[in-house]
Amino acid sequence: MQKIFANKIVALIVTFLVILFLFSLRKTRLKSDYSNRILRQKQQSLTQLRKDLQQLKQKDTRLGSDFYQEKIIRDELLMQRPREIIIQLPIEEEKRVVNSSPKPDLQNLEKWEKLLSF
Repeated sequence: MQKIFANKIVALIVTFLVILFLFSLRKTRLKSDYSNRILRQKQQSLTQLRKDLQQLKQKDTRLGSDFYQEKIIRDELLMQRPREIIIQLPIEEEKRVVNSSPKPDLQNLEKWEKLLSF
């Protein structure tokens, strides 16, 4: 073994190959770390998409129910059952009283006089 490393050129070549191998290992490790990060992000995304899918399925079952379909037919399409009478009441608007001549504000002393005169 020492005869192989006795020659300086062989020792230099072996050292160069070991350094090259170490850099290759480092580069492979960095690629692996990057792939692991991407994989974790995709798994989180998949988990979120599964939750969203479950919520949509629940919403779909609610929307597909007969009660909800009847509610839509009655409220939005204004349809009715046979021999059913629908009465629509007008929406009353808020009536505001507008004073054409506002009363002047009384001074505090005048307010007290008015209060005590009763």
